[in-house]
Amino acid sequence: MSLPPVGCMPTSITVNGGKNRSCSIMHNNAAKYFNKKLSAELQSLRSGNPPVNVVLADIYTPLLDIVNNPQSYGNSSFFGIKKIGCH
Repeated sequence: MSLPPVGCMPTSITVNGGKNRSCSIMHNNAAKYFNKKLSAELQSLRSGNPPVNVVLADIYTPLLDIVNNPQSYGNSSFFGIKKIGCH
């Protein structure tokens, strides 16, 4: 399972979100970097061991979409937070 957009977690927003309470781009970039490396490592594992079938579940993308587009999921805000425009 991939890392979620950790920069959009309430703690990250509170500590690193500044006065606008936006997602921490630094933390989200770190999660994206980790997920990219994890995906490459799993691909290497699959190609080096043909009987091995490893699947990576991406939770980063759908969770980020929920944060950025809460109205698409039946809510006008995500946990009562204004649209914060995460990356």
